[in-house]
Amino acid sequence: RTASSGQKAMDIFKQAQDRIDCLLLDFTMPGRDGLETMQQVRKIRPDARNIITSGYTRQQIEDRFAHMGPPDDFIQKTFEMKTLQEKLNRVISKPG
Repeated sequence: RTASSGQKAMDIFKQAQDRIDCLLLDFTMPGRDGLETMQQVRKIRPDARNIITSGYTRQQIEDRFAHMGPPDDFIQKTFEMKTLQEKLNRVISKPG
């Protein structure tokens, strides 16, 4: 499912958290950004996986998530679906 904001993503997650293995969150989303959304998800379900996507490089935004722990992965825009699929497979299959 898709959401147009961090709040909508949280609404979806709260309703279907037992069926969601991984969230693909944009670093800059209206209302609540991807990192804030990731923090909220971790409070509800610490084992849920998160991938942050952004037009910025990981190095440019890394200091923003230093205090909360990094996402499970990062993918810089623009990306090919094959790259996204590889990252999703790797993140979902990680133990723990």
